[in-house]
Amino acid sequence: MHEAIFTLRQETPIIHFLHDQPGATLRATELKPKLDKFILGDFLKINPNAANEFSETIKSLTLIIKDKKPSAYKIFVQPPKTEPQFSYFESRLTAREKESVPGLLKKKFERPNLKVVEPSPFFANNDKRKDGEKGKEEKWSEIRLGVFYKDEIKVHVKTWDADLLALIQSALPLLFCIENFGMRQSKGFGGFRETSITSEIFHNAVKSSFAFSRKRQNPSDINSLFRSIDDTYKLLRNKAGANNDNPDEPSEASAIRDYFDEQTPSVEWEKYLITNQLVFNDDYNSENEVRFVRALLGLPGLHDYPQTREKVKVQIEDNSSSEKAERYRSPILFKVFNGCLYLLATEVDSRMLGREFMFFVGENKDSNSRKTTLFTPTQFKIADFLTDKLPSNWQKF
Repeated sequence: MHEAIFTLRQETPIIHFLHDQPGATLRATELKPKLDKFILGDFLKINPNAANEFSETIKSLTLIIKDKKPSAYKIFVQPPKTEPQFSYFESRLTAREKESVPGLLKKKFERPNLKVVEPSPFFANNDKRKDGEKGKEEKWSEIRLGVFYKDEIKVHVKTWDADLLALIQSALPLLFCIENFGMRQSKGFGGFRETSITSEIFHNAVKSSFAFSRKRQNPSDINSLFRSIDDTYKLLRNKAGANNDNPDEPSEASAIRDYFDEQTPSVEWEKYLITNQLVFNDDYNSENEVRFVRALLGLPGLHDYPQTREKVKVQIEDNSSSEKAERYRSPILFKVFNGCLYLLATEVDSRMLGREFMFFVGENKDSNSRKTTLFTPTQFKIADFLTDKLPSNWQKF
């Protein structure tokens, strides 16, 4: 049997559902299918010569995957023997919670060195933590912590096929240039770097794989890093909240709202219609066409409107006749590499353009009159949008 060993350095914490088990780190069950898909896709863009060099092996791998059979190699991930650093992520804590919650979490998880990171682009812990404090003990077990190893992680690949191993040796280091792992990976969590990859190789990989790429100096600490990611994405997709450091400073408008408002003819984003018609149950008329523009940057299952006179959750359901899009991963990916934070973006999936969605309040759309349908825009070039709206501190490279 042939074997190759790869060395990884972790760039950002991976949010792991098995964080409480020894050795929790990158999972082979996530890595292997991503590697198979990468070899047959972006790898050939990054390394065009591979199509000829590994033509027979790629052809064989294509048939195996098409037949839904396991590819002929095994992956084993070997974490360091040292103890990792653990982090707790939440979208935002109040001033009072900042004083009480860190101590509570350290005690509850029996981790005196647990780092509490907020604000961050991770929301799954919010309600679970609050429910746990209200006495719902089972909710504590549903909280997910971030795991980060300072020391090297080893990835072992074994196969009887020498040609397949050579292909993997060429492809696997490049995979980590364009992918993150674990939960909330598009927002920078779960970043790893194979140690043979230089900045030059990384830059070539991302420029070959993404329609848009920019970088900025990586904030020096984990809190600043995820605050920067959170602020940037909120500025692009949603209306950002008030500045915590200066509450008197006005909040900034959504960049994608402004972008479509400035088009000819002008397109209005969905928020005003949804807020008035569904949340407040009032009439709403617009001079411009209303479209579900925020779906182009990621599709959640629902939208919350906590600032309204009632707690309203507006459900979203794909109303198209084709294959349903229950969730759509954001085309924007944040990555950390060699001291820099990168914003990378793929073109929006064409199936998301001109797609019809239904919005409704409550759990059952059929028994509720508070509902409406909206389409996404029919045209959108993400590079044009980001070039126009991304703040100038994101630089070309």
